[in-house]
Amino acid sequence: MALVALRGLFDTSGREELVQTISDLLSEDISHYAFDLSEVKTINSQYLRFFIKIVAWVRGKSGRIVFFELSQRFKTAFEVIGLGSEYISIVDANNLEKVWELLI
Repeated sequence: MALVALRGLFDTSGREELVQTISDLLSEDISHYAFDLSEVKTINSQYLRFFIKIVAWVRGKSGRIVFFELSQRFKTAFEVIGLGSEYISIVDANNLEKVWELLI
């Protein structure tokens, strides 16, 4: 399992570096991922499309993915783009045991 904690403004700055870092992580022999979005302030449409690609990649590896600590605004955005509640679990960041349960 990989725990990925993202933080900051997900607008146009730094996108290539993040995409490369996450792509490198996805290419490893890991099938379960947990993304902590508690410190993300904003996400633009390019990043939302990237999250869709992440989900497709993980599903293709028969893996599981959990996005946690989403604000209500981000949860709504994820639902609108089709990620829905199957992949979104709002879990307290201090309760990583619950995140683990969702992944196994």
